[in-house]
Amino acid sequence: MSSYFLVNNFYFAFGVIGAIVFLMMAWLSFDAYRLQKSIPTLVRFLGFSFVSLWEVINSFNVSNEVLKYAGFIIFIIGLILIVSSFIQSEKLAVSAIIVIPAFSILSVYFYSVSIILLLTIAFYSYLQYKREYNRTWIPFSIGFVLLSIPYIINIFFTNIDQVSFLYILSLSIELLAFCTLGYWVWQYMRLRIHESFVMIAVGSTFLLATIVTLAFSTILIGRVSTETSNNLLSDVKVLNFAIENIKEESQAKAETISLDKDLITSLDKKDFVSLEKVSENLLEKYKLGFLTITDSEGSVLVRANTPSLRGDTLSGERVFEEAILGNNTVSIEDSKVEGFSIRAGSPILSKDKIIATVVVGTQLDNAFADNLEKFTGLKTFIYSNDLSVASSAISSDGETRLVGERLNNSIVESSVLNNGDIISSNTKIFGVPYYSGYAPLLNNDDKIVGMISVAKPQQDIVNIENATNRLTLITVVIIMLILTFPIYFLSKKYIDSE
Repeated sequence: MSSYFLVNNFYFAFGVIGAIVFLMMAWLSFDAYRLQKSIPTLVRFLGFSFVSLWEVINSFNVSNEVLKYAGFIIFIIGLILIVSSFIQSEKLAVSAIIVIPAFSILSVYFYSVSIILLLTIAFYSYLQYKREYNRTWIPFSIGFVLLSIPYIINIFFTNIDQVSFLYILSLSIELLAFCTLGYWVWQYMRLRIHESFVMIAVGSTFLLATIVTLAFSTILIGRVSTETSNNLLSDVKVLNFAIENIKEESQAKAETISLDKDLITSLDKKDFVSLEKVSENLLEKYKLGFLTITDSEGSVLVRANTPSLRGDTLSGERVFEEAILGNNTVSIEDSKVEGFSIRAGSPILSKDKIIATVVVGTQLDNAFADNLEKFTGLKTFIYSNDLSVASSAISSDGETRLVGERLNNSIVESSVLNNGDIISSNTKIFGVPYYSGYAPLLNNDDKIVGMISVAKPQQDIVNIENATNRLTLITVVIIMLILTFPIYFLSKKYIDSE
């Protein structure tokens, strides 16, 4: 399984653990409120409850902007309530405003406010320790200091890669913070083990539910990942076969066009008006991407697909050089006008003498990639060597094509570009993780000149993983709570009888 999915699962697990810890802290505060009707204690209970809810929302790594804002507003309200409970403030007004900008634009402000509030809570809890000489407040204070560190990292290092050292360090510090706060909770729980039965049951339920959820989603995503890789291999093989068919068709069409009588007549008479008309008709008739007629020196006489472009030369292009020698050939290569393309060439003879050449084919451009995506339902990339020159994938701005980037993947370069293998691999394209399948593209000498690739964003699998985690967690929690209630009432009856 990809480290991308493992880290996502750890992120989910740590979030649920955080939710459990804060839920226990909320329960302790509510229990204290029942014993002594204190407004600060009630406010602290609400604060811990809000933070617990935030941890649940955050654990699912949501991509919805509205949920991100709502979650952080809940988190900040919770922190403000906790701070106010220490300074004995009974009146607190919080207003939430629905905003339009993407969350990433304002995230630095949310992080800054969170850091201030977390450190404020740590400071006031430390003052509480100094006032009461109660060492149980020390892990509470340390826990909130630790919780502030991941937000500090996010401010100074934006857009951290999910599998980078900094991201994993941030998760580790967050887990350490939850463990420290959990220890603070346990100090009180162990003194009143009977009264804390519900808390233990609920905490255990969520913890076991998290373990079951992670185990189930890990198995499921492992299978989905394997099936995705296998499907990508099948799809890229199909596309590779389709390109080979296009090459064969292009060569057959070039040979047929080179024998067209109207074309030969126009060339013999040097009637360029007629030549242009005949070429355009042939282009449409054979449904070609481009059709170019050159003289024996390689100078372009007409381009049926772009009549205004003429006068340049194909001299030096392999397809033309083979055609002028009398050979029918097809290849994949770069051209100044058509770019990276499938190109087939044939000599045009009149009275057994080569008087011109015809070059036809299909451009391997964005439009071609779009058509392939319609066929497979997958993002399609075309590479000239290791440089992406065409793609059906569009960046987050909804306009820019993901082209112009070198692959920088040694496994793919070695297996596909050097050895000609068809493989699947985990790759990053413009910083976005993908599952990808690759097949080599060959010229007429069977030399590898590029690759065709189909890809599926790993985020699609992560979305399945998160949806699975949500559904499984809810289902397991409900089942375990149903099983817990009889045990609780029997235990309560037994304790009361004592």
